[in-house]
Amino acid sequence: MNDSFVDFDVIGNVDPVTMALSRVSHYAETVLGAREFRARHNRTLDWVVLRNRLAGADTTNRERIRVALNSLAGEVGFRIGPPLRERVAYREMFPFGLTLADVSAGLRPDGANSPKLAARQEVNALLEALGLIVLARPDAPTDHQPDGAELASSL
Repeated sequence: MNDSFVDFDVIGNVDPVTMALSRVSHYAETVLGAREFRARHNRTLDWVVLRNRLAGADTTNRERIRVALNSLAGEVGFRIGPPLRERVAYREMFPFGLTLADVSAGLRPDGANSPKLAARQEVNALLEALGLIVLARPDAPTDHQPDGAELASSL
């Protein structure tokens, strides 16, 4: 979700003064219904909410969203994944049919520059939070980073 109460309102309504959750919204009700349906068939539903398109500086509104989202997560049972920042790299690669999993030193038009590598780390953190890949820890005895083929095969 974008870092705004316009997006937040889709999953929960808050009192504008106290920031207390007043009720869950239509999307949350839909997900909760799907979760109940799956539970009747012995299946689970992992609901993960991401804050995306975050700008650089922290703001009062961002903090209010963070507090409200943490409160709502406890109320309706979703987990909060790592945020995705607003990055040019996400848009730059699209015309070439590439994703950040394709980033490497030999990649053209401009290779694996620092902004693309930072964006790739962000995406890797998301994939790890979702349990789709396991990344080596900094204290692990290897310096290997998964390449695009390894990331794709792990999905």
